Amino acid sequence: MDYKAIAQETAQEILRYNQDTSGWKVVKTSKKITVSSKASKKFHGNLYRVEGIIPESTSKLSEFLYKPENRVTWDKSLKVYNMVHRIDSDTFICHTITQSFAMGSISPRDFIDLVHLKHCEGNMDVISSNSVDFPAYPPSSKYIRGYNHACGYVCSPLQDGPLKDIYRMRGTIWKGWEKSEISHCPQEPSTFETSDVYPDRNERKTVPISN
Repeated sequence: MDYKAIAQETAQEILRYNQDTSGWKVVKTSKKITVSSKASKKFHGNLYRVEGIIPESTSKLSEFLYKPENRVTWDKSLKVYNMVHRIDSDTFICHTITQSFAMGSISPRDFIDLVHLKHCEGNMDVISSNSVDFPAYPPSSKYIRGYNHACGYVCSPLQDGPLKDIYRMRGTIWKGWEKSEISHCPQEPSTFETSDVYPDRNERKTVPISN
C-alpha cells in the first residue's frame, strides 16, 4: 500500500473541503466557533466543519494538533492514541481506541489511521487523516474496528493579524452504522449534538460530543 500517496490525496481532499463554500448550513454558533454541515457525497451522513480563531502561530498550532503525544491531552473522546509506524517526518500511522459513549451503550472502537502534516503556500498547514489497512495491527476480538473517512484541520493566518482559522471535517463508520461526528477546537468547552445514522434501520439517536 502506497501510504505516502494516500496521505497526499487525503490532504488534497481536506483542502477541497476548506475551499468549498457552497451547500454548508450553520448548525451551531458560539463566541468562539461556528459549526456548519452538509451532506456527504462519499457516505450516508453529513460532513461537519468547525471554524474558529486561535491566538497562536500556524507552526505552534499545527504542531500541537499533529504530535501524537498531545492528542489525548485535549481529545477526551479517546483513551488511547499511539503512533505505531513512522513513514517520514510528516507522516505516521496511529492506533486509536475511543471512550465508550451514551452511558456505555456504545462500546469503545479502535481505528488505524494514516496521519499527515502538509505545509502549503501562504503559511497554511493541513493536518489530515484517513483510515487504512495496516497488517501489523489487524482487527481484534477485543474492539470493533471503525473506519474514518478523510478528516483533518486547516490552520491558516487571518489577513489582519496573527490569529488562525481552524477547520475540522469528519465522517466515521462504526461497523454497521455511520456516524457524522463533530470534533472541535482544543480548549473549546462547548458540547454539540449530532445524529448517528443507521443505514439498515430508519432510526436516529442523538449523542452529545464534547471535549
